[in-house]
Order: sequence, then C-alpha cells, then structure tokens
Amino acid sequence: MTSDVLIAKLRDDLAFRRIESGFALLHTHHALVEALDPSQPHAGALLGFVAQWVDNGYHPANGSGLDLLRDLLARFPASVRGALSLGDYAHLRMAMGLVAATDEGPATAIAHFQYVLSVADDLGDGEPVAVASFWIGRYYRIEGRYDDALLYTERGRDMALALGFAPMAAIMRLLESWLRFQ
Repeated sequence: MTSDVLIAKLRDDLAFRRIESGFALLHTHHALVEALDPSQPHAGALLGFVAQWVDNGYHPANGSGLDLLRDLLARFPASVRGALSLGDYAHLRMAMGLVAATDEGPATAIAHFQYVLSVADDLGDGEPVAVASFWIGRYYRIEGRYDDALLYTERGRDMALALGFAPMAAIMRLLESWLRFQ
C-alpha cells in the first residue's frame, strides 16, 4: 500500500469514526509508518494523521503513541520543514501540537493549532482545520477558558458537518455539551 492510499483510508476512518478499522490499518502498515522519511511525498500528512489516531488511542505494539510521534517528529528538523508543502507542514504542526500538549502544556499546543487555522484558506482541505479547531477548544477547556473553548468547538463541529463528517462532528458535540454544562 502506498502512503497516499494509507493516508486516504486513515482520513476516511477518522472522519467516520471507524476506530477498529483505523487501528488495524496502522498495525498492519506499521512498518510504513516506522520508515517515514520527510522526503517522501505527503510525509507530513501521514504524520498528522498518525497524530490524530494517537489522540484517538492508537499506540504501536512496542510502545506509546506519543513516543512514536516524538520519534517521527525528530525526523523533521527545522532544516527539512522548509521543503514541505503547506499541507504537509500544517499536518506536521498538528502532530507537534499534540506532543506539545503533553510535553509543554496547552498554551504551546494551541499555538501550533492556531497556525493551522491561520493557513486554512490556503490548505484546500478542511479536515485538519476542523480537528485543529476542536483541539483548540479542548485545550482551552483545560485552561478553564470555557467561552473560548465553546467557540472553537462549535467551529470545528460546523466544519466537520460541512465536510460531511457527521460522526466526527458528533464527537465534537460531546465536548460542546460538556462546555455548555460548565
């Protein structure tokens, strides 16, 4: 399977909340993920989707999902990032944000996700923008910024619905409900 086909399947499984299918894909094609090279076409996008799966609970058989992301991110030093397409770089920032949430805290994670929102009009793909909005909402909630969290969560939900990703939007509605309860 090529990385482009894997990316398309991982994206589709995320959008429609087919968690078992996505986990199975990642386990079956773990060697492809482990061999990720930043010079490969769409390497940043693959990394970004792996990050989204880690957020959904994926972990390789031999370690944690965050450790996998840290290892993969180490392959993308600043000197390599400039050669990435904007879409790949946006996905890279999604992965960086997810790791930063654990390693550095919500504020640093939010800055990575805000970058994705800042280039939204130029991406041509609303999926990472919807997820970045949702993740910003989630981390604003952790910071106790409930009004901001609700705003971003609603934006993510609306974008997911506009993309036809109703199951993804349903997950976002859970956070929205929790925020309204707050």
